Amino acid sequence: MAIGHLQATGSEIAEKDYSERTVIGGLECVSPEVFTEQIAYTALGHIHKAQRVSGRENVRYSGSPIPMSFAEKYYHHGVVMVTFDEGCTVDIERIEGPKSVSLVSVPNGEAEQPESVLKTLRELPVINGETPYLEVKVLLDEPEPMLRQQVEEALADKNYRLARIVSTYRQDEGKVEKENDVWMKGLQEMSPLQIVQSVFEKSYQTDMPGELTELFQEAYVSATRKEEEEEG
Repeated sequence: MAIGHLQATGSEIAEKDYSERTVIGGLECVSPEVFTEQIAYTALGHIHKAQRVSGRENVRYSGSPIPMSFAEKYYHHGVVMVTFDEGCTVDIERIEGPKSVSLVSVPNGEAEQPESVLKTLRELPVINGETPYLEVKVLLDEPEPMLRQQVEEALADKNYRLARIVSTYRQDEGKVEKENDVWMKGLQEMSPLQIVQSVFEKSYQTDMPGELTELFQEAYVSATRKEEEEEG
């Protein structure tokens, strides 16, 4: 039996997965051919989706036992039970695991305007016992500092755990681009304080507190003054 933590050539990953490091360009991928027929069973890890490698029954990713990101919410998580007899594989059985917690996306498809998203959140059914993880996808024209507070208020009487808010921005031409792209494009036009405030807002979905703003301004003035003295 062989065990490996790697990405095999041809293995399938989620299109928008952020929980596993993928190999850029396939340069570090391992060919399934290295796992010869003399190996009774090859158990692979790293890829979260359960799958056979190159269609071979005895070369597999068992997959993660639980979802590691929202990209995996439709995966069939579980384990693989392999039975050996005198060094040979006699049976391979896929055992699907129970779903311990649900992953819910609002909206379920592409991001929508805040008004529509908040309305859907308010209409979510109250679930007793289970506390699903929730991701909220919002389409914005510009940053909304109060967005997280509005989302939390809409969920006030709901038994959901807010895992993340994904903000997508729409350009004037009607195209949609991700928050990172918008932020990077405007970076050169922003002051140092605006950059820090944008990073804070992006990370925490709320305005940067006044005390942190004051501390940054003090540090920036001090650093600028020192730099001017050194140049003088």
